[in-house]
Amino acid sequence: MEITDPVLRLEERINLLELEREAFLKQDRYSDADIAAKDLANLRIKLKQKQLELLKNSHLNEREILEKNFSDESSAFNRTWDSLIEAYLTKCDSEIQEFNKKHKEDYSIERKKLEGTLHMFFKPSSALLNMMKCKEKAVKAGKYADAQILHDQIEEARIFEESRFADQKRSAVDQGLVNFEQGYEKKMQSLKKRHQTGMNELEIQRLAEFDVLAKKYDNLRREMENTQQIMRNIQEGKHTTAAGRHHQSPNKTLYSTSSSLNPISTNRNNPEN
Repeated sequence: MEITDPVLRLEERINLLELEREAFLKQDRYSDADIAAKDLANLRIKLKQKQLELLKNSHLNEREILEKNFSDESSAFNRTWDSLIEAYLTKCDSEIQEFNKKHKEDYSIERKKLEGTLHMFFKPSSALLNMMKCKEKAVKAGKYADAQILHDQIEEARIFEESRFADQKRSAVDQGLVNFEQGYEKKMQSLKKRHQTGMNELEIQRLAEFDVLAKKYDNLRREMENTQQIMRNIQEGKHTTAAGRHHQSPNKTLYSTSSSLNPISTNRNNPEN
């Protein structure tokens, strides 16, 4: 079956050239072996370049996947928190509407209560009472003309005093309702303050949780970048620590599949290595 993978094709060609070079050396065909060795060197350079290109593409894909995961998780996070805040605001609005509804009912009850408990009944003034006594004396004395005059004055004074009394009672009720409204406003401000405090706490919690999410991806990015840098160093032959070379040699990356194609190592019989 034809091999379409460029890395596999190069590895296959390198394996075949290794075999050819082995055969030329056994046949003392050193010129041909030299040509094969040069071709091997060029192919290994191409293989290394292709492996490095694939490695870079793989790393780019890893970064794109990580950023997409962060974007998806951030979007899900924001949707969740938007729903929580919307539910909280709906709850606050419901509480305010319920509070206002109850206030209207309480206001009506308070008005009736004030009008009923303010036992303010009209009482004639001393001047009016004196005029009423004078009228009675005039009637008894048969001074009907004087009694009529006093009667008219008494009615006029009574109307005036009753009107003044009604105004005073109305003012007392209105003042009581003003005091009631002031109490309502204080309670409303307290309720709104409690709502705002709750909203502030939610915002603080949201920022704290997003900070945890962002730091998680910052750590993942650093870990990924460090790992990718080590892999590039290994691929480019820059990684010189024993642990690094033991983990992965420059000519064998995670893209190398030569061992599955041929059990003969590409470096086993290479005099240059």
